Amino acid sequence: SNESERRNILMEIERLVLANPDIEFSLIENDIQTLQLPPGVLRKRIVQLVGKNINQQLIEINEETTLGKIHGYVTKPESAKKSRTNQFFFVNGRFIRHPYFHRAVMTAFEPLLPPNKNPDYFIYFEVDPSSLDVNIHPTKTEVKFENEQALWQILMVTVKEALGKFNALPPLDFDREDAIEIPIYDESKPAPMPKVNINPNYNPFHTIQRNTHPNSLPHFDWETLYRGFKKEKPTEAQVDPLANTNTGLFYSSENENADTEILPDHYQYKQKYILTSVKSGLMIIDQHRAHIRILFDTFLEQIKNKKGVSQRVLFPEIIELSPSEAATLSSIAEDLQAVGFELNSLSNHSFAIQGIPSEIASSDPISLIRSIIEKSMETALDVKSEIQESIALSLAHLAAIPYGRTLTPEEMSHLINRLFACRIPNYSPDGHPIVSLISDEEIAKKMKSSR
Repeated sequence: SNESERRNILMEIERLVLANPDIEFSLIENDIQTLQLPPGVLRKRIVQLVGKNINQQLIEINEETTLGKIHGYVTKPESAKKSRTNQFFFVNGRFIRHPYFHRAVMTAFEPLLPPNKNPDYFIYFEVDPSSLDVNIHPTKTEVKFENEQALWQILMVTVKEALGKFNALPPLDFDREDAIEIPIYDESKPAPMPKVNINPNYNPFHTIQRNTHPNSLPHFDWETLYRGFKKEKPTEAQVDPLANTNTGLFYSSENENADTEILPDHYQYKQKYILTSVKSGLMIIDQHRAHIRILFDTFLEQIKNKKGVSQRVLFPEIIELSPSEAATLSSIAEDLQAVGFELNSLSNHSFAIQGIPSEIASSDPISLIRSIIEKSMETALDVKSEIQESIALSLAHLAAIPYGRTLTPEEMSHLINRLFACRIPNYSPDGHPIVSLISDEEIAKKMKSSR
């Protein structure tokens, strides 16, 4: 489609402007200038292209050896994201793809990043052209280096050293509160006498009188202990909750009319599953996947019918994007507005977020938009229905109830009712099972005596 072609063109322009920061670039679309980049240093060019927010996250790398020079920037670990956008390798002023060197960068970051997170990097190699083979791929974007293994080690160490230099690696803490304090020895001062604590009331024969036999058990003064309990009146919060119940195995029928606690219909297991009794057995429901299914169906219906409910944010959030990211957002803006986003285009590929879907009002608007853009760029879908489903699924994953959250009985009932109102309640939109049933026969078989 036209949008896909435009996005590919903008991605190629990004590579060109990053490879040549000392050259001025301008982009004109439909007689409108959409990009103007004056010449400057590399750091300034990265900020111009990606946005001002990245400036504080950049860490410079620089290493020169007999094999060549490696320089550029990586971002701090706290700015890592799920997608692999803004990851660039250049060799002698030319963009390349190199999975092997990517692994070197990720190895340097490995102890600092949570799972499935990626840093941005802009890394430049300057090597002898005779040590390169560029004819291993038709697009000339994959390059074979003569000394790849040595360069891998140099790149990994260079990135790791830069992270440590800029305090991205955890430092040794010599000021811990629980550290043992060892005083400095001063030979000019006399050593102080050690202090010995003595209990003048201690009688070593007192216990011997109570425990004269070598094999007798230690003596406990139960009477004193009991008197101590009697002195402390239990507060209301300390009253045994079972004190008013009959603890016998058999109890009088008179207790049947007493006030008893109403047992809940559903139980939460390990803050991950909902257990509920059904006619044919025990049903287990994955709370996270169930909510994904509910939200996916809700968002998809809102997109198709353009009936999304928006909640205005107190202060508009400004998101700065690269040209290709801005193009992606423009291509899906209509669907985002249909689901409840309110976006206003500003200058320099920036957008103001003034409203977000009411279903996800507690989420971070900028992170939501970025995640949707990254997902759209990764999948590169052209069919309208597939784009809409991708947006709905991305929002559902971001807004769904996480594992580890405790649910009230009311929340569990509401979730189950909404789940079984869905057209496909048994599976999540990405094909994972939501519901599992253990039949009465299976339970009886497991509980059957082996005798």
